[in-house]
Amino acid sequence: MRLRFFFLLIIGLLLTAPLDAQEVVIHEDLKGDTLKPTFGMNRKHYRHSFLGSHFFLGDSEGPSGKLRTGLSWAMEYGIRYKRRFNNVFSGGIEWSVKRLAYIPSDWGMAVLPYEEEIRKERLVLIQTGPGIYQRINFQKRRGDFIGRFLDLGVYGYWNFSSRHVYSYDNARDERVKVKTSRLSYIQPFDYGVLARLGFNNFVIRGSYRFSDHFKENSGMEEFPRFSLGLELGLHPK
Repeated sequence: MRLRFFFLLIIGLLLTAPLDAQEVVIHEDLKGDTLKPTFGMNRKHYRHSFLGSHFFLGDSEGPSGKLRTGLSWAMEYGIRYKRRFNNVFSGGIEWSVKRLAYIPSDWGMAVLPYEEEIRKERLVLIQTGPGIYQRINFQKRRGDFIGRFLDLGVYGYWNFSSRHVYSYDNARDERVKVKTSRLSYIQPFDYGVLARLGFNNFVIRGSYRFSDHFKENSGMEEFPRFSLGLELGLHPK
């Protein structure tokens, strides 16, 4: 009796073991196949870098705030995150580093020891900070790509570096270049609004700066507050 029970037990274990193993394997495979990707250009989450170049437009707040057209510009690099809500609306946040180079047409901030003539003069600001935006997608049905869109948002930057650079020829006909950094008359923060019109990788960007570059007691006149330029999204088309 004991021997028969032992043989029946072994046969039962041999029959049930492979059935249990097969059920677990099939269950795991089906679960993995049904996972839906959430990261992509037209999916729930997406992240990419971008490059931008912008020029300053509009009126200054006085004669000394006028800029040399086409020579004053900004260069920007950043990382942008997008969260898709539905087929029309998305939103996100970005972080960028920007270099602004202002070349005034008649500034005269340089203090020279004699009556030399200033050859070149510029104010350079390097800033970093976040931006928040709401995106409206114009293409309701599209594949996994960015498409056409309109962004509306705000930004806030910290001016962590400022330089006043100028050069002149001295009495010995030598070219002298002077750099002054950590300028006391520069405001520490910039903030404003932005708008972007995008066509896949290519973006037309405009912004308006609400904040002042110069402190109130500096006596300096503000540069133009509008900027307009292009961005290139560093992602597939």
